[in-house]
This record gives sequence, C-alpha cells and structure tokens, in this order.
Amino acid sequence: MLGVMLVDDETTVRRGIKMMIPWDELGLEVIGEAGDGDEGLEKLLEKKPDIVIADIRMPGMTGLAMLEEAKKRGFAGKAVILSGYSDFSYAQAAIALGVKKFILKPVDEDELIAELLRLSDEINDERKGEFERQKGSEYLKDELIKALFLGTVKDEQVFDNRLPKDGKFNVALISLYDNSDEAEMVYEILDSIDNPLYVKLDLEHTLGLLFVGLGKADTIKFMEKITTEFAAVGVTVRSVYEISESYKTAADIYKSKFLYMHEGVISPDVIENYSYESGEPEEISEKLFALVNVNDTEKICDSLEYLHKIFLSGRFLPETIRLFYINCVTDIVKQATKNGQESRVTNLPTADDIAKISMLPSLYDISNFVTEMLCSISDNVFGDTTQSNIEKIVKYVAANFKNELRLEGLAQLFGYNSAYLGKVFHKYTGETFNNYLDGIRIGEAKRLLESGEFKVYEIAEMVGFSNINYFHNKFKKIVGISPMSYKKNTDN
Repeated sequence: MLGVMLVDDETTVRRGIKMMIPWDELGLEVIGEAGDGDEGLEKLLEKKPDIVIADIRMPGMTGLAMLEEAKKRGFAGKAVILSGYSDFSYAQAAIALGVKKFILKPVDEDELIAELLRLSDEINDERKGEFERQKGSEYLKDELIKALFLGTVKDEQVFDNRLPKDGKFNVALISLYDNSDEAEMVYEILDSIDNPLYVKLDLEHTLGLLFVGLGKADTIKFMEKITTEFAAVGVTVRSVYEISESYKTAADIYKSKFLYMHEGVISPDVIENYSYESGEPEEISEKLFALVNVNDTEKICDSLEYLHKIFLSGRFLPETIRLFYINCVTDIVKQATKNGQESRVTNLPTADDIAKISMLPSLYDISNFVTEMLCSISDNVFGDTTQSNIEKIVKYVAANFKNELRLEGLAQLFGYNSAYLGKVFHKYTGETFNNYLDGIRIGEAKRLLESGEFKVYEIAEMVGFSNINYFHNKFKKIVGISPMSYKKNTDN
C-alpha cells in the first residue's frame, strides 16, 4: 500500500477526509496527520509518505512553504493541495513544486478519489521505470548496438557480426510502453525481420533502432508504419563507424520531444523547415488582452501562433513555457472578470481548467488549448462568433474523408487561421476536427467490414488510414473491439 499524510489546521476536515475515502480499496493507507505546516514538515521527513494532502493556508507555515522546504530536504512524494481560496496566484509556485491539482473546499469526494487514483498510477509507473533502469544490461541486450551508438565499436565486433563497413546507416528512437497493444505489434514486426536491429535504451520507454542499407526516406516510411507515437530519425551516415553521429542527431531531436511531438516521425530536415521568431513572450502577452477585449479572434490566433514560434526556438525549458501560458491566461481571466459585463463572465475558465496546461504533453497541444480558451473568453464575454462557411467545410470533409485531410489544409483552402477554424468546427459539430474525421472513417470501415469483400489492411487504406496500426487502435477505441473481431462477428 501507498502511504498518505493529511496536513490541515481544521480537525473536522482531516476527520472528514479520513471517513469519506475508501482507502483500502484504493490501495492507500493514512500513515499520519498534522495540524499545521511546521508539524507537517517534521512528520513528512520522518514518515516519508507517498502522497500528502495539504491545506494551502495554515497558521505559520503554509502548505506550499511546507512542501518547498520538504523537497529541499529530500522529500519526493506527490501532493494534493486543498484550498478555500480560488486565487490563481498560487499556480506558479504550485507547478514548480510538482502540484498539478487544486481541490477547493468543501472537498468533493469523487474529485479527491480521482486525483488519488491518478497519483497512485503515476507513482507505480515511476517505480516500475526505476526497477527497469536498475536492470541495466537488459536495456542494452546487444553490446554491439550499444558500441555502435556510443562510437566505441571495434573492428572485430563488426567482422564477427558481418556488418558492412560502408553503405547507408540510420538510427531511429521511439517512445514505446511495453504494456501497450502497440508495443506488442511493434515487437512482433521487429522480431520477424533482420533489419532494423533494435535495442531497449537506458532512457525510459525508449527503443533504439539501427537501419542498415536503408536511406532516410525508407527509414521514415518504415517508422511511420510501425508507430503512432513520437519518433526521432537521425542523419544518414555512410560508414559503420559514423553510426554514433546518426544516434547523436536522433537523440538531440528526441530531447526536443515537447516541441515536436505532434509531428510524429521527425528528422533533422523537418526541424530545419520550421520557422522561428526571436521575440520575447512578454511582448505578446501584453497585447493579448486588448485583442480579447475587442473580440478580434483572428489576431488572437495570429499572436498565439507567433508566440508558438518564439517557443520553438528552443530557448525556453518546457516548465518555463507551461508557467508562462498559465500566468498569461490567469491574468486575462482576471481582467475579463473586471472589464466584462457581469451577465457574461459566469463561464470563465476556473483554476482547474487553467491548471490542465501543466498536464498537456507538448507545446502544440498547449498552444491549441490556450488558443481555444482565449477565443472562447473573447466570444463569450466580448462578442459573438459568426460561422458563414462552416457548413460548407463539414460537407467537404464528408465528401473527401478518404483523402489525406488536415485542419491546416482546410484552413488554407477556406481562408481561416487553423487554430480558429478548429475552435469554430468544434462549436458547430460538437467534436474536434480529428474526432469528427475519425468517426466518419470508422463508420465507413464498419460498413466495408460487414460486406466481407475486403481484408482489414485494404479497408484501412480505403477509408484514409495510411498507418495500419493507427487504424487498428482507433477502431478499437471507437467501436470497442478490433477490426478483425468486428469482421468475425459480422460473418457469424
């Protein structure tokens, strides 16, 4: 069981939490409690709970001050912050301490249980990863590949393994969780062929692949077929002794996963094609509220796109970027509350809504999330949105779903900013563009499977999926069973 500590100056709150939560069912146990931050700090360091539930304001040391001091002294547990104050000013300090959730008093039982379950899963995943890292040699089962990646390969290793000294060599890195359906598929494919060679790396959930004799284009094509996750492809080298250079470029891209995750499979030349801006984020944040206030959603989108390009320069750490967006949205919400009509400020984002920024996996996701949020604030508080072409766009999607369709391409075709079109499309259809498109494609796939005339991989291509594995996962997510199982059921 995981240990939990309660720190709150209100005895009734501590007693209520202890009574409302089914601790045993969640695999948790309350191992201590404290009535203020000073006592809480002492017991945190003594008992080392896995999770601490703490009030944000207490006499003497606050909950955040207690956590900050505890972390300085080596405390590594997770935290849930309780607050009787919907004050966004705590967001920056809390995020820096690893807190991803505020729960307002009075405490909602279901909300607290959901957060405890999420933290339990996070702790168990981290411990599993630590155990795998400690196994060491199992991550690098093939010493030859390790030596090639690190540039320490010897002539006799190359000779003994019959590797060509010259030709084409590429290294690719992908994120792959062993307990996923995708991992099973990928390993099945890799085990059935001799090229590429592959090895688990010390980086958690990372698989390194070495392609021998394939150029960059074929390497990327192969990676796009086997993974729906982020993948980094290094430069093509011509000597077996230069493979470490390909590995280094792939590793450098992989470190920038936060910036480029939405691209899927990415190589150095893809990054070179990106355009960056050298401006400062603060210049944009100063303009944004004025644009929200006059309901100029197009310029809001343009400004946030410019901000996105500033962050793509690589000058900022991911957490710095997350905090900037959190503070920017927080300030705009405060100003909208003051300046907007009283009858129109009831649906502004809450502290929990804004805190979701800290949990999004990539800059692309954060940028789109904030764009939709600010445009929504602008429309709801300061104006109304017109959607003259949206019905035409929806009909176009329905007629062309078998082709490659992207929101960016539709935006260009119909003269919209892509982020703004995404928001309007969602408002009109009730779904995001990707979910709407997937729904149409899977619906057609079901019809074709029921006909019994085609194989599964043929149907995947017929309805617009170039990646068979992605089709399989998407079909199972929407329908509840795999395409093959669906086909068998309809045959019966």
